[in-house]
Amino acid sequence: MKLTSTQIAFGVIVLLITILSTIIVVFNARNRISEDDFVRSWTSVLSMQEEGTYFVYVYSDGCPACQQIRNEVLVFYRDQPNDIQLYYLDIDNVMGSPAPNLSVSSVPTIIVVRDGQHVDTLSGIPPIRELFQSARDGEFE
Repeated sequence: MKLTSTQIAFGVIVLLITILSTIIVVFNARNRISEDDFVRSWTSVLSMQEEGTYFVYVYSDGCPACQQIRNEVLVFYRDQPNDIQLYYLDIDNVMGSPAPNLSVSSVPTIIVVRDGQHVDTLSGIPPIRELFQSARDGEFE
């Protein structure tokens, strides 16, 4: 049986679509944030982990600065340098009110927690970038 050029072209197109679909699925799975890594209430900000250091990224979907740093935050989340876990807190969809020491005046903000205790709060893109770099370099304690 001899294939026509139309049949060959159709087969090539189907193959390309399959390959592209697989690439998209793998890419999306790699960049997906686990539901367990979202902070749902202010009361759980300090209890996401019992021990160790972690960051809580406070953001808003409508925040231009949050959109600007989104990819950097996602890379940090995915890589977890020096085993520092990153959690997400959507300021527009969190339950309750923050404790006075956790008040957030602007987004994007990172709340630093160590062994269940609030250590620091950093707001704005430059301080967050510096924090991420310090964590990557092993200089964050």
